[in-house]
Amino acid sequence: MREMQGIVIRTTRYGESSVIAEVLTAQEGSVAVIASGLRSKRGRAHAALLKTGTPVNVILYFKPGANMHRLKEAQAGYRMSSIPFSIVKSSLLLFLIDVARNAFRSYSEHESSYHFLMTHIRELDQRNERLSWVPLEFMMNLSQHLGFGPEFDQSENPGYFDLRQGVFTATLPPHHNIVSENDAQTFWLLGRHLRHGTPPPDIDRFTRQRLLDALILFFRFHIDQFQAPKSHEVLSQLFHPHPKSPDSGKA
Repeated sequence: MREMQGIVIRTTRYGESSVIAEVLTAQEGSVAVIASGLRSKRGRAHAALLKTGTPVNVILYFKPGANMHRLKEAQAGYRMSSIPFSIVKSSLLLFLIDVARNAFRSYSEHESSYHFLMTHIRELDQRNERLSWVPLEFMMNLSQHLGFGPEFDQSENPGYFDLRQGVFTATLPPHHNIVSENDAQTFWLLGRHLRHGTPPPDIDRFTRQRLLDALILFFRFHIDQFQAPKSHEVLSQLFHPHPKSPDSGKA
């Protein structure tokens, strides 16, 4: 048997009384866990814990090299105080998990991946301000964690951000995969705020949406087989309910 710290990143029902959970663990990375007997009192308690986004401590009948490991015991790894009671925070949590599961698929630093995601789950649970910024901040921090994040050390804002190369540049790149003009400045100011504690920029909902779309494309350029998170559409409805930008009606 083996005890592990983990975060449930996907759950699938298996038959009438079992569930298969993919758990990102600090010790072994992503492992598949099967929990049976969900109709029993103990099984129902396990089912309540094995929900996407839940931090758990598990004891497994672990067999090295096996594709799946049977669950013996599960306990809460961190008791979330606000996320389960907030539609907005619950949706944000699913976005964090969705992005992390895709990004960590080929990343071998299991322990640092677990602690990175766990830190952001705790911060989301305790946070009450600027919730709409969470997707941007998470993806920017994650790109730094994975080693392909932009540099925000230059003292002056250049004109463009090259999504393919992952760099700011004063010269217009010879392709269309860029963040330009005011959006690049906002992106640069947000990065400096996160990295150096400078004052935060003003970001309206349309700019947030454009920057988030750009970051998803940025990840697709730098992580093999990275897929746009399905939860992205849910967040768009929560934070950007109006489909038209201020200029959409102009000729």
